[in-house]
Amino acid sequence: MSDTLITVIAIFIAAIVMFVFPVMYVAKSNEQISQTNVQALTNDFVNNARTTGKITEENYSAFQQQLNATGNTFDIEVELQVLDENPRKVNSTTIGENLYYSKFTNDIENQLREQGFVDLKEGDVITVTVKNTNKTLFQIFMTVIMGTNNNTSSMEATVTAVITSNN
Repeated sequence: MSDTLITVIAIFIAAIVMFVFPVMYVAKSNEQISQTNVQALTNDFVNNARTTGKITEENYSAFQQQLNATGNTFDIEVELQVLDENPRKVNSTTIGENLYYSKFTNDIENQLREQGFVDLKEGDVITVTVKNTNKTLFQIFMTVIMGTNNNTSSMEATVTAVITSNN
């Protein structure tokens, strides 16, 4: 009887080692590939805005669709720091002082819906932060096997650029 129990336990442990750990490895590799893809997509979107001097509704929608094609859901935060062209009309003796005001995701998305584009000026600063909002397969495995319940984003990309072109 004890030999049978030990055999069953050995088979169970072998099944875990032969099945679960390779699947965890593949899930971790898939997560790393998705992270690299998210970083590249975010970088491409910001560089496009930097060089063209505008964000279009088509570009933003394509960016969202490409992110969703990774099989994950994402929270996209866009901050646009707009260079105030004349911060001190009253005092024209101040030289070299740049003031910025910020536009955030909701304002930018509303403008994209209404006008179809957001014009950017040379010197404006765009920051795009992308975080996944769902649990990846690897995070689920870690929760089940290790008992960890990590609610932090496993895929995150932040890219900032100064606009170099007027459209």
